[in-house]
Amino acid sequence: MKETEVKIKKYIADNMPAYIKYGNNVPENSKIRLPKPFTVPSVEILSNFFYWDTYFTNIALYEIGLTEQAKNNIDNMKYLIDTLGFVPNADHLTDRSQPPLYTRSVYDYYKFTGDKSCLAEYLKSAETEYKFWMSKRLTPCGLNRYWCHSGDDELIPFYDYVADRLDFDSNAYSDKIERAKGLMAIAESGWDFTPRFEKEGNAFAGGDFAHVDLNSFLYDAEFKMAFMFGETGETQKKEFYTKAAEKRKALMDKYLKDDNGVYLDYDFTTGKHSGV
Repeated sequence: MKETEVKIKKYIADNMPAYIKYGNNVPENSKIRLPKPFTVPSVEILSNFFYWDTYFTNIALYEIGLTEQAKNNIDNMKYLIDTLGFVPNADHLTDRSQPPLYTRSVYDYYKFTGDKSCLAEYLKSAETEYKFWMSKRLTPCGLNRYWCHSGDDELIPFYDYVADRLDFDSNAYSDKIERAKGLMAIAESGWDFTPRFEKEGNAFAGGDFAHVDLNSFLYDAEFKMAFMFGETGETQKKEFYTKAAEKRKALMDKYLKDDNGVYLDYDFTTGKHSGV
């Protein structure tokens, strides 16, 4: 191991305890109290549980020997899925999710530890999250999109907040609602605020696209669930998710791949790829 890598790992290990929150030390704005200690992206500014940040933190936790805390993070994701039916963006942002990395988190844990004892329970939750994306985020072309499940009382404040950041002109109420849904979809993607979903008349039409990254995550999840169900001896489910992955690959090739073999976001309302 290179000296620089050793120093980096030591720095992370020395500072990680400050990034672990416990039941008596959580932000006041948290809407859900998690059952296990959880890691946060920042000690002061972003001190809530965030979904996809946690996935990447877990990779570091394995490297520095904090496997138990990585499992705590997965247990918290499982609790959120079992409670809400999905993992929210954060413990205080429950009107949307983020890139679905729970299944991959479980897979990483199993590959790192070899612990098969928790797979059955974890896979139940993985299926619950998968059903959320397949029922709440499915597009007419058969692929998935980022979206939201917010009411008007959540969409209007979100629009006003983002409009102030992006210097939007004020719009009619109905326009604000539609614009807010597109913005919320982008927020669910985790890419705040990418120009990938720009189209005529709307620079942030996030909900009009079947997204490359999301469908790649779900393709990965389908194959990993197939593998893990194989490990638990559930051959029918292994076959189901293998076929689901194969079907998704065919749809991605049909709708997302351009003439140069590059996968791009697909606007299912116009039948065109994103220009960005």
